[in-house]
Amino acid sequence: MAIGGKEFVMDFDDIPESYKIDILVSSPDPSSSDTVEIKAEIDTGCDRTLIPISLVRKLKLKWTGTEAKLVGVEEDPSNPRWIKFYLIRLIVEDVDEMSIVVGAADCAPLIGRDVINRWHILLTPKFATFEIVARDKYKLGV
Repeated sequence: MAIGGKEFVMDFDDIPESYKIDILVSSPDPSSSDTVEIKAEIDTGCDRTLIPISLVRKLKLKWTGTEAKLVGVEEDPSNPRWIKFYLIRLIVEDVDEMSIVVGAADCAPLIGRDVINRWHILLTPKFATFEIVARDKYKLGV
């Protein structure tokens, strides 16, 4: 590993290929034992991490009481969608784990810059791989 992190392989099921990782998500409530593994796309154009609404229901996540207008490339500004925010436990095995606030929308799971900014990511397109290490575990010159 070039930066001391975990190596992932690019996803060629999408065109263009994408950067997807397996994550574990659960409720941060200690009384809840449900954990779900999902594949999420790393999306540098997304400010906040988003999960499907169905996952909110499955994990019985607690609403934070906040909402925001969803603004994006495919959104119709004359008919905005509002999303609610929930507290979630997110784990990328051998990389990072956190409790964060995420938005819930009718979309595939997206890792936004709120999480990406916690990491160093090294892209190696020649080998169709990328490496992620949490900033607090990064070792220069590894």
